[in-house]
Amino acid sequence: MSTLKVDTILKRTGTGTITVGQSGDTISIPSGATLSVAGSTSGLPDNTPYFEATLGSNPTLSDDTFTKVTFASERVDSNSAYDTSTGRFTVPSGEAGKYLFNATLCLTGLNADKRWDTFFCQDGSRMSKCYYYSIAVVNNSDIYNNMTCIVDVSEGAAYTCQGYHNHGSDRSFDGSFSYFAGYKLLGV
Repeated sequence: MSTLKVDTILKRTGTGTITVGQSGDTISIPSGATLSVAGSTSGLPDNTPYFEATLGSNPTLSDDTFTKVTFASERVDSNSAYDTSTGRFTVPSGEAGKYLFNATLCLTGLNADKRWDTFFCQDGSRMSKCYYYSIAVVNNSDIYNNMTCIVDVSEGAAYTCQGYHNHGSDRSFDGSFSYFAGYKLLGV
């Protein structure tokens, strides 16, 4: 094995592409070394698109009805793919793959033995493996449902959250503890 020691590598004429290695090679960066990338277009993979949205208020959820939850305020949205008016994250063109979605929804004042369900939905349909179910233990309970799911997504698919409770009357969310977030996973 040979070692090449230099301070700077430049293309010999003008600008263009500099190739390191060939197809099938592994480029190794040793432990303790840092790869510094200037600018915003590094060509290195990142966890975009990503988003996080909050309720922005304390909306109510109707009794005994599966209802879409609209998170109306964004904290971050790397690709402008989350729509605050519809509560939908739509997978951008060229960004299919595996995503991690996470949501916490806090419903206030449930009576004992009442149920509070939360779901992720794809294109309006509840996803069977992506839900959280709770039962209030004491009267006037605030119930936090936190759900996380890894999903294979395709371009243009839309993701939302939905809730259901059987309290007997409308219940309010605690907007300060409720959010919906997601990002594309790398290396899977």
